[in-house]
Amino acid sequence: MSFLPVEVIDIIINYIDECDLSTLLNISLVDRKWCLIGIRRLWSFPFIKVYNKKRLEIYSKIITILLSFLDNETKSFLKIDGLFDIPFKTSFDYPSFIRQIDFVILRDLIYSWLEQNKFSPHSINQEIDYENENNHFLSFNYKNLNDGFQITIETLIFFEILFKLIIRKSQGINILRIVSFKHEFPLTYPYTLIKLEESQRCLSRLKQFKCKGDFLKKPLMLLITEISHEISTFSLSLSNDSLLYKKDLKTSHVSSFLKSQTKLKNLSVRSNDLVTFKYLKGVKKIIRKTLQEIKLFEGDLDYRLKKLLKCSNLRRICFYNLNLFENQSLGHVVFPNLKDLEIINCNFLLSDEPSPIISFLINNGSNLLKIRLSMIPDDQISRFLLKIPQYCPNLVTLSVDLITKSDLQNFYQVLLSCNNLKNVDFGNKCKWQHFVNEYILYLNKISPSNLRKLRVRYWIVHIKSFKRFFKKYGSFVNEFECPCTEGEVEIRSLVMSLVKKMNRTLVSLLIEEVEFQMISVVKIRLK
Repeated sequence: MSFLPVEVIDIIINYIDECDLSTLLNISLVDRKWCLIGIRRLWSFPFIKVYNKKRLEIYSKIITILLSFLDNETKSFLKIDGLFDIPFKTSFDYPSFIRQIDFVILRDLIYSWLEQNKFSPHSINQEIDYENENNHFLSFNYKNLNDGFQITIETLIFFEILFKLIIRKSQGINILRIVSFKHEFPLTYPYTLIKLEESQRCLSRLKQFKCKGDFLKKPLMLLITEISHEISTFSLSLSNDSLLYKKDLKTSHVSSFLKSQTKLKNLSVRSNDLVTFKYLKGVKKIIRKTLQEIKLFEGDLDYRLKKLLKCSNLRRICFYNLNLFENQSLGHVVFPNLKDLEIINCNFLLSDEPSPIISFLINNGSNLLKIRLSMIPDDQISRFLLKIPQYCPNLVTLSVDLITKSDLQNFYQVLLSCNNLKNVDFGNKCKWQHFVNEYILYLNKISPSNLRKLRVRYWIVHIKSFKRFFKKYGSFVNEFECPCTEGEVEIRSLVMSLVKKMNRTLVSLLIEEVEFQMISVVKIRLK
């Protein structure tokens, strides 16, 4: 493979999902050329969300590597000089590869690292002297924090130091996520870091920006409006804390930000009392040309649908937390290029009355390639699923929460009828569901061989049912994910044996133990 030009290797690796760490690591072992490009890709987006504490502890090794790039004076200030097995030399300049900053994930990694190292029971904790008036390391004033827990304050100090390191070394940040719902960050903390001259320069070509949670956003948004004009994905969720948002963003600020963007494709704005859906007013010329995806929250849906009808390139709509049965125009709108529909936490069907969402499906369903239904109350999912085979013949991907037997039966009919369906994702939203083994066995009655990717989520599947299910579906899918009520050793042995009998090649097998549950999530890739 070493005969391939670097440009070709780069194109190949760019097709790999940045979350597929095992494949990227394996690629890095081919030879020096592949290693350099693989590591660069691996470190471009290092902040991946993990829900398992053990995996978080493993991922926190990223912090050890980043700390190695600090000078001795900074290490001494942090009280880590010569401690915690921080390497003196690394194979690559890892921070220079980073193109993503996620405030919450970086903070969680730092907190985990501090717990394991500096604040562990076996370590001698030397507190940082952040009240020293002469220190030149910090921009934020930590003396004003009411929270007296040293580890919390030091987490923020480590965050600032590492944030500045990444900003200084990176060749440009493409993705910035600032989310804070549990007051992880003081109100003005994000703005203090973003307003630094080096930060502004590094964010000048920002592509994705997510701003969500309980902190002051007005100064931050005004700053991003000035420095970044090529954002393609923008997500904003505002606080309804009365003390917070009285001095925070207004509709005009959001509108000004949108007007400043020339490449906006994906828009998600959840408003409060001061920022209304009128933020679309005045930016329609830009949105008409570029907008491809939008997430619509509560508010005047008729007004927004009217504006969106002029967006000829619109390909994805997400309805979130809406009473769709009340809408007057939903059943009449047609988006000729719509491919992707999401309905989350919405009411859209009342008794047996005609529903606008069904009319919407009739008008737009033939073009739909992807549908997601989640957090839908009562039997509405079941009734919606009945319509999919009739009006969505070209559907490729379906993600759906299945709670009742009626949901399952109608999902079964979709699998039978939609011959273009390749990817299915079903189960519960976020709560483990018991007594689903009969559901699994029911689905085992059919063999929809057109499927290539199957994911079961939050269903507690007994290993005997898992075995029968994987034996059936594993014979034709390329990716299979399902929880199983056993430990890693027994599951691994079972999967390896079944794959051999199927005469298929196992690409990867990942078994993740679920905390506080006697269950593992099994992820299998085959070819």
